Amino acid sequence: MGGEPKPPKWAQWMMRWLLSKDEERVVHGELRELYEHWERTEGPAEAERRYRRQLREYPARLLVDRLGAVRAALGGLASVRNLGHAGRALARVPALTSAIVLTIGVGIGGCTAIFAIVDALFIRPLPYEDADRLTWIYTDSPPNQWPFSVADYQTLVEEQTSFESVAAYTRSTVTLTADDVAERVSLA
Repeated sequence: MGGEPKPPKWAQWMMRWLLSKDEERVVHGELRELYEHWERTEGPAEAERRYRRQLREYPARLLVDRLGAVRAALGGLASVRNLGHAGRALARVPALTSAIVLTIGVGIGGCTAIFAIVDALFIRPLPYEDADRLTWIYTDSPPNQWPFSVADYQTLVEEQTSFESVAAYTRSTVTLTADDVAERVSLA
């Protein structure tokens, strides 16, 4: 056993990284036995050549085996291969990839915005106490449509018996002036 070559640093590091201490001892023991066998049967030069080849190939094979176990844990080799193929195909066509990412981003953003609006308008209650008791009264008698007049409102307040109370509002836009500055303001 005296002439066994020392494993390269990278091979030692890979084995330390991939194997437990006990597994590493077993592997080195098996490689030592192989080296001694080759030295007796093939000679020291051939034994050293085969030993170095084993040291180069063993960590790579071990790494492939470990990655195969990871692939199996992720749901099978085929799905991981498909993801790899898809990633490489998208990397070859950056314009298409950008369009896909942008489309998905706009789609997700649009869905989020629509949900926020639907949630605010229909799902979440109004910010009033007893919001389910509020109602909106308006005039709509096609083809004649007109806004509630002040007289209509006063009549409704005096004659209605269904509502606890009635309120009215109107919207308009006015020009507010202060000194030499004028600004359009919306009112309700």
